[in-house]
Amino acid sequence: MFASADLKKWEKEGALIIPNARTGQQMPLNYSYWQDLMTNEEKYNVMEAAGSLQIPLLLIHGLEDKSVPVIHSEKLHDECWHALMVKMDDADHTFNTPHPAPAKLSKQTVELLTNTLDFILD
Repeated sequence: MFASADLKKWEKEGALIIPNARTGQQMPLNYSYWQDLMTNEEKYNVMEAAGSLQIPLLLIHGLEDKSVPVIHSEKLHDECWHALMVKMDDADHTFNTPHPAPAKLSKQTVELLTNTLDFILD
């Protein structure tokens, strides 16, 4: 996730500025976040946690998501053999519904909610 970050600069300046891909807002991420990740690397191992998960897992990922590449969900799916993976065509990071949500949700958000409800009720 931070492969392209200049760690020395991040430490010196105290924060890494990450632009929000959707809004363009400049989001500061304190260096203490990186320190916590490194100190607790084993605790925060998402792939290991997915592999040991003993409850049902639903992964729904929009194929037009510019914030989180679908490969991340695919890797989680590979680690959690019983997970259900749904890839949604023409859906972005927010399933095509802006924030705050309008009165009429996008068809992708409706599909997301329907899949989620069906998963919970099964």
